Amino acid sequence: MRTYDDVLAAVKTLGRRSRRRPRQQPSPQWQLKVGSTLIDFNGMLAGLRTWARAAGLLRGQRTRGIEHAMSRLRNAVAHPTGYHRTMPVETARTLHDLAELINQLWGHPTPGGRLYPAPVERDIVVMAWNDEGSVHMAQADALRDDTGADGYLYLLIRSASRPGSRYEDAYWAEFDARFETTQFPVEYLWGPGSRSDALAWLVL
Repeated sequence: MRTYDDVLAAVKTLGRRSRRRPRQQPSPQWQLKVGSTLIDFNGMLAGLRTWARAAGLLRGQRTRGIEHAMSRLRNAVAHPTGYHRTMPVETARTLHDLAELINQLWGHPTPGGRLYPAPVERDIVVMAWNDEGSVHMAQADALRDDTGADGYLYLLIRSASRPGSRYEDAYWAEFDARFETTQFPVEYLWGPGSRSDALAWLVL
């Protein structure tokens, strides 16, 4: 079978054959095999979703309900009994969700996605503080700036939290290498030490 139409035609043929059998004989079931599991399949979108879940192509508990809603929306569009209007924002979000679903089916999570997001990237960032209690965070490239203030100690970490990012952590200043004290996971890399030593470690 090369196309979905071929699959659907085979299911319908099997259904016609089962209706011609005597009632005392059990009707054959069209099934898809995933590993050692057999899944009943009727050629419809719901059956394809069940197969995709069993095959590990779709993931997440919250997205189960969203997938069901998207299937109902597809059916409403394909077999309409009326119509209703939506705002452009809702339409754009639906198309974005559909694109995420397609990406996930092909094994590619969507960076920054709402349904099937890719892993959050973590970058090297620098923390700096002085005896007066002033604490700063910046991208590690800021160490190359010759205008760095004296009297600071520097620490290098790997973090998803960075200034201006959507994952900016409200508790980043509470970082402690011994305990989980930040909102997002943080990996200790180097320090504390001077700015020149931190830069030397960074460029190695």
